[in-house]
Amino acid sequence: MTVTSILFVRDRDFSWTAREVLREIQDRPHLLLRIDVEGPHFPERALVPFVRVVSGRRVVTALMTEIDDSQTQLRAYFATDVAFKGRLEFGYGSEVLGSFVLREPNVVRLDEARIDAAFHRVTVAAPGAFGAQFR
Repeated sequence: MTVTSILFVRDRDFSWTAREVLREIQDRPHLLLRIDVEGPHFPERALVPFVRVVSGRRVVTALMTEIDDSQTQLRAYFATDVAFKGRLEFGYGSEVLGSFVLREPNVVRLDEARIDAAFHRVTVAAPGAFGAQFR
């Protein structure tokens, strides 16, 4: 028996914000851009969730994506220099659940002068621990 969950998706059901965060990756802090997609429900599934920026034929997929504990938010981590042009798409596996036009966000930036530990700013040119994903 196969059980399928059906999610009814409307554009107005979702919102997003962007901010810089530090995440410990391979025993070293990495500065990443986190995009939070808020929605009614993102259940844990066997398929991996994804978030990506699509602009024409150019697709930039998040370096990693996670579902928060309340299952109402997808947290997607990108290089800090990702371009916000085109559409933001999200879903599971190869199934797109939602897509909306990106407008230049108000990114909450960290004050690097207040960070007292060495860290690596993840960019497309300097991906740090995410190097294999940029090849």
